[in-house]
Amino acid sequence: MSTPAGIVVKKTYCMKAYPTWMNDYKSQIGDISLINLFIPGTHHSASYMTEESAVDYGIKHKYTITQGWEDVRSQLRLGARYLDIRVGRYNAMKVPFWTANNMVKMHKLSQILEQVQKFVEETNEIVIFDIHGFTFGLERIDDHETIIDYIRERIGDLMVSPSIGWDGTLNQIWDTGKRIIVCYANAEVVNLYPNHLWPTTHHRTADIDNKEQLKNHLYKKHSKYRHFL
Repeated sequence: MSTPAGIVVKKTYCMKAYPTWMNDYKSQIGDISLINLFIPGTHHSASYMTEESAVDYGIKHKYTITQGWEDVRSQLRLGARYLDIRVGRYNAMKVPFWTANNMVKMHKLSQILEQVQKFVEETNEIVIFDIHGFTFGLERIDDHETIIDYIRERIGDLMVSPSIGWDGTLNQIWDTGKRIIVCYANAEVVNLYPNHLWPTTHHRTADIDNKEQLKNHLYKKHSKYRHFL
């Protein structure tokens, strides 16, 4: 859309931004353990549109775009602190590691990591980066090791040690100087990186559009699982 003056408007927002809500409420929530915090997040966080993908928009994108035009950095500015990430390795590509939704390749993993890195460095917020699924090219353990080494090269200095645990508090994490909790959905690989990788969270999709039923579902699941989305 364009204005009468010819200015092109690429995106508009109807949501209020909350780029520093953790720090803003630090005195109230700093000593609460992670498992007792309600942390907002997004689903298939790296499945967003760009100008390039809009050109090729078709049936394959109709069912894979979950975040509209909001890139990961925008989602974080709007208040999300949990990111649901799916990755794949595409050896035929010059850059092999990409985020994906099912088998549809979305964005370079390096771009997503850079967005998260810049956000936490600018805001001092804490982000859960949950690599919750694998789509292609990560069948062997050494494939996983390659992608973890790739991630560590880029954000290793910001990765929170799992020794903090889900019983740890935001203040304990802030005290370490680290800001990104990287979860990984392969227990064998997690065990290989005890100083960098956290176990993945539990996803419990409700498929409910009634507020009261959803609330009851969440309370029921919370009593069974200590950390879930």
